[in-house]
Amino acid sequence: GEEGEEEVSTAAVFPATHFVAAEESMGRVAADVRRELAWRAAELEDEGKITEAQRLVQRTEGDLLQLEAVGHCPGVENYARHLAGRAPGVPPDCLVDYFPAAAAAASSSADNSSAHPPAPTPSA
Repeated sequence: GEEGEEEVSTAAVFPATHFVAAEESMGRVAADVRRELAWRAAELEDEGKITEAQRLVQRTEGDLLQLEAVGHCPGVENYARHLAGRAPGVPPDCLVDYFPAAAAAASSSADNSSAHPPAPTPSA
């Protein structure tokens, strides 16, 4: 490869429904989620949506208990930003982020696709 690039013979690719985070990071994740939860619950209460705020707190606290105990919960993807340590509004990583040459080639071929006329369709 190019300078600074490393050849990789194998790579683990995890399904989109699974998140991998170090056990040590769960304290930070829980604190981040609870901070956001407090803000959102207060916002709902200010809007007079008391029941929604209570449900959100109950569901989120239940999820956090499961995350802290076993490292997974139903709907874990709702906490993906916190698990990955991303700031609000930062898009998640995707597979092409790890293969920039392939992404550039795909983008280039997509950009050039309008330069080629569509293939003729057979007449019936």
